[in-house]
Amino acid sequence: MIRQAVGAIIRYQKNFILVHKVNIMDFANSPNLIKGEWDFVKGGMKTHENSKKLALFRELKEETGSIHYKILREYSEKLRFKLPIVPPQTGISHQETTMFLVEFLGDFADLNPEDQEIDKIAIFSKNEVYDILSYSESRNYFKERFF
Repeated sequence: MIRQAVGAIIRYQKNFILVHKVNIMDFANSPNLIKGEWDFVKGGMKTHENSKKLALFRELKEETGSIHYKILREYSEKLRFKLPIVPPQTGISHQETTMFLVEFLGDFADLNPEDQEIDKIAIFSKNEVYDILSYSESRNYFKERFF
């Protein structure tokens, strides 16, 4: 089975914002510690969510602590990858993420993650984003759109 998700490539001025994830929440909302990885804000849609845009704003709020975003575009091609933790009770092994390009309109100093998955938020140049993203699927997705 494939988990449906939303994600954001966040522009801030001429740079990009990434989050540093140190926990991966499983489907029972239990944290699984990981070594830490830089990635885009992204996460699974909740069963009650019927709007990708509302799910995106929820994820942005949870992972950055802000609602000050403007959607610039929704990408038609999805970011697809195998999940690093596969809960046997769900049968879900892959994620298909609808990605959005968003612009952060707030003050970077005000960003503060609300959930325990994220320990840092940082600003990177285009080249730094490509170099620091932890997953090849994310790097390739970014490269196809910004290089």
